[in-house]
Amino acid sequence: MLSRTLLTAFLLSLGIACRAQIKPVRLDSSFTFLDTAGGKKSPFDLSIRAANESNWADGVFGPFTYGLIGQYSFPAGMELDATFIRMHEPGMRTFDSFLDEGQLSLRMPLGSTTFAATIWKNRMMDMYTTLGGLEFSHPLAPITIEGGLYAGTASRYEVSGRFLGARLRVAAEFGNLEIGLEHIAGTIQLPGDPTAFGVGLLHHTTLDAALDLAESIKFPLHLTLGVERRYFNFGDSGPVNEPIDTYIIVFGAEVSISEWVGGT
Repeated sequence: MLSRTLLTAFLLSLGIACRAQIKPVRLDSSFTFLDTAGGKKSPFDLSIRAANESNWADGVFGPFTYGLIGQYSFPAGMELDATFIRMHEPGMRTFDSFLDEGQLSLRMPLGSTTFAATIWKNRMMDMYTTLGGLEFSHPLAPITIEGGLYAGTASRYEVSGRFLGARLRVAAEFGNLEIGLEHIAGTIQLPGDPTAFGVGLLHHTTLDAALDLAESIKFPLHLTLGVERRYFNFGDSGPVNEPIDTYIIVFGAEVSISEWVGGT
């Protein structure tokens, strides 16, 4: 039910943005993403993403994720981002899947810093975090720093508690290659926990690289590779992740439908 709600929010948000702002752009059965008057690129972008997660338990070919990433840039500089990703695990029936990640963010630049308000539901191993948060991004050449503060719930099956956390990411670009290091940390407070923030913990560290091949192969393809270390402990005799699930390697590919069909 929640995954359907997130998908509906994804489509409605992008649809409303397009109807409100893209007057000279024709979005019909021919998928024209270019301004027919001036030949300018549309501020709307839609990409398909697919990725494979390798881990100790499942081997090289582990869980498979797929979904859509949308973006709309308003004339005033604001930007609406939406992500909807599903996961298919080994052993599941061919077309069965469940929600892996859903996110909706509204970004606004103020000077050289961009701020964002976001809602985010994310799966990590066999638990979910459902969060609202405030984020920022600021360039400090030659790197870019991103961060955020989040609040919401952490849940694993019938166990659920309050989550408070923060995220910090540092990234640098080398031509068409971007390399980043990110860490998410938070506390989990189960009902009955007398401490102020909770004794439960969540840590998620990612070292990733993204390669833009659009110029070299004349096709809007982005490849990503990430190595992740994940840990959660709900505390107070709550669930703890299995050590075998701690590390994963994620290889992904993204194709911009807008650029591909529009020929940009």
